[in-house]
Amino acid sequence: MFSQSVTGIMDDPALPALAQALDTERMLPVIAEVAGLHPQDTAGLICDVQLLNHKLGRRCTVRYTLTRAGAEGRPVNLASVVGKVYDRPESAERLYRRIEGLRSGPFNGAPSCIPAPMMLVQDLGLVLQEYVDGADLRHALSSANTEAPWALAGHWLARLHLAPRLAGLRTASLEHELETADRWCAHIAPHLGTADAGRLRRVLEARHRLADEAPPHEPVMIHKDFYYGNVLWDGPRVWVLDFDELSIGDPALDVGHFLAHLETLACRTTGRADAFTQESASFLGSYREETSLDLESRLPFYKAYTFVKLAATEVSRKQSQWEQMARLLADLACQAMDVQFGRGSRARAAKKGCRVS
Repeated sequence: MFSQSVTGIMDDPALPALAQALDTERMLPVIAEVAGLHPQDTAGLICDVQLLNHKLGRRCTVRYTLTRAGAEGRPVNLASVVGKVYDRPESAERLYRRIEGLRSGPFNGAPSCIPAPMMLVQDLGLVLQEYVDGADLRHALSSANTEAPWALAGHWLARLHLAPRLAGLRTASLEHELETADRWCAHIAPHLGTADAGRLRRVLEARHRLADEAPPHEPVMIHKDFYYGNVLWDGPRVWVLDFDELSIGDPALDVGHFLAHLETLACRTTGRADAFTQESASFLGSYREETSLDLESRLPFYKAYTFVKLAATEVSRKQSQWEQMARLLADLACQAMDVQFGRGSRARAAKKGCRVS
């Protein structure tokens, strides 16, 4: 048996088991077992690890690949498995049980799928999952079949919202989300102009005042981080990832979150917030065909909520052009809330250029 060294992953003292999970010599027999290989078949195998995502102090997602030398020494891929390491073993077990519950219920077949849980390595706080050979929905934007993946995403989300609730999920209340949005606003306000910061503060204060008047809605099971990056498309199916935030809450949060992320991507890549309206319409149309949930009165707030969240992320990361993006996202949040209060047309606002320069 052989192993490959791991590069590109930062030391993370808050994830004490990460070093062991990245030790390919230790993990090779585990991955081989998950792949259905017998111990006598592991001779000559090579285990490689690739970083997929690392949230310092919380979790790290990697891809394990088993290969064996084939003809002319070329590597033959035998199996790929995704691993997710957590800071606490109970977090790993919680994810594993959630995926089991979802797959045994509404997501037990095509076209709405969830990667299968394959093994829980309790002592490492590690969940091993099926690897899906698909691309996230950003890549579907260049596809000739522009409607299908977005419609499938809407269908998937509708199935989640109509599914029986899993036990033990926390409730994400409107009051909690308003408090969260307030913290994000406080984080980004110093980086906005005085007028923009004041406008953002006023629209959120108005939303607080209207919270008690919000029409009642039935809480459902929500993903809470549903956006194009967590949806893989392999042609006939979509596969949704990342159930760490699975909660009970307002279905409008998931829908608004998805749409706001798509508008933000449109701004980044085309300079126009309305560039992907066809994809948004396909997503929403499919979702509405599956459910009778009334979201319209709450969608603008949750879009604004997501724009503020993304602006706060820009401020925290301080990557290229972060100040311009933070200001743009704050403006999109205000535009969304103007629709909530009937003070403007989102269609007119979307036609404004939003190029970051």
